Amino acid sequence: MHPGNRTTVSKFILLGFESIRSIELLLFTVFLFMYTLTLAGNLTIIALVLNSHLIRLPMYFFLSNFSFLELMITSATVPMMLVNIVLGTRTISFISHLMQSFFCFLLGFTKVLILAVMSFACNLAICNLLRYAGIMNSQTCLNLLVASWAGGFLIILVHSLVMDRLPFSGPNDINHITFHS
Repeated sequence: MHPGNRTTVSKFILLGFESIRSIELLLFTVFLFMYTLTLAGNLTIIALVLNSHLIRLPMYFFLSNFSFLELMITSATVPMMLVNIVLGTRTISFISHLMQSFFCFLLGFTKVLILAVMSFACNLAICNLLRYAGIMNSQTCLNLLVASWAGGFLIILVHSLVMDRLPFSGPNDINHITFHS
C-alpha cells in the first residue's frame, strides 16, 4: 500500500442501539438509574470508611480506594453514553475515544493491582497474624496504593503511546451490540 493512498480516521461511528431507536428512553432511564445506584453505593462505602474510626484497617482503606476506582471508571464511560442516547449522536472523535480508552484501561488495570494488594494483605493477615499490624502500617498501605496507581499508569501509558502511533485507515464502525430480528 502506498502511504499517500490512505484516509485517516478522525471519528468512529457507534452502531450499538441503532436498530432499537424506539426504546431509547427506556434504555436511558435504566442506564441512568444504574449509574445513580453505582454512584450512591460507592460514595456510601467511601464515606463510611472515612468517617468511621472502627474500620481503619488496611483492608477497608483498600476497599474505599477500590470504590473510588469504580466511581471513576463508571464516570469515564456512562455519562458519554447517556449523552449519546439523548442526543441521538452515533459518533465519537478519535481523540475522545483514545482518552476514554486510556482512562478505562488505566482505572481497570489499577483496580486489578489493588485487588492483588488486597489479596496480599489478606494472605499476610492469615499467615502472619501477630506481625500484621507492624507490617501493614499506614505508610506501607499508602506505598502499596501509590505503587498500584504508578504501575497502572506506566503500563497503560506505554499502551496508549503505541496505539496513538497506529494508522487507523480501515472501517470506522464500532459495533457494540448487534440485534437480529
